[in-house]
Amino acid sequence: MKKSVKISCILITVILLFSLPFLNYIKKDTNKMKNYEKPIIYYDPLKSYQHLTFEYYVKNSQAVIVGKVVKKEETTETVQAKPGTNVYELQSKLGTPSTTVPRLYVTVEVEKVLKGNVDDKQIELCFALYDPFNKSDLFEMQPGEKFVFMIEKRKDKPGVWWIASENRFIFKVNSDNTVYPACWWYDERYKKRFFNITLDELREEIDKIDKLEKVPVIDEIPKEAWRKLEDGKRNSN
Repeated sequence: MKKSVKISCILITVILLFSLPFLNYIKKDTNKMKNYEKPIIYYDPLKSYQHLTFEYYVKNSQAVIVGKVVKKEETTETVQAKPGTNVYELQSKLGTPSTTVPRLYVTVEVEKVLKGNVDDKQIELCFALYDPFNKSDLFEMQPGEKFVFMIEKRKDKPGVWWIASENRFIFKVNSDNTVYPACWWYDERYKKRFFNITLDELREEIDKIDKLEKVPVIDEIPKEAWRKLEDGKRNSN
């Protein structure tokens, strides 16, 4: 009797050992399915891709303007999946042709054009990446406040322009004509370069960059800047 019980225990142990890899595979596969069922549509621009330089955005934007905020509006838009985009890859897994994303539209009066041509005195700007829960002061922009925006025309909506840079390269214009980055985190390189400079100095830098044939593309952000960003996020919650 004791011998049969011992053999049974050994058999059960062997079966469980062989089952563990299979159970682990099922668990992983289930986790993947959960991620596909509940995708995070808004992705953090600070973590989701390689960051591009200030020079790259200046060179590749259609225009750079000083715009005075008239009004802003939060809304949602349906984005169609197009081959070659991150949205398309995600939606191929989901089996859906489109998804809904949050947008922020800002109507501005064009006070100065620092690069390119903008014929209209008043235009509508759209943030491609907008987090309605973001604590950043940038999204608290009020009517009458002035900012420097790098922009490009939106092909699918005539009369609307995209913000053509990361939020960290949007500048607030003070009453004394000085500027500073509107986004609330920055690393030391850009602090030395962009804090406490005048609008004219920023324009001179934009002019120099626009004349260059080649500009640096990828911006390697130091680890200490990431830590500062995370500390700021924790303190703002």
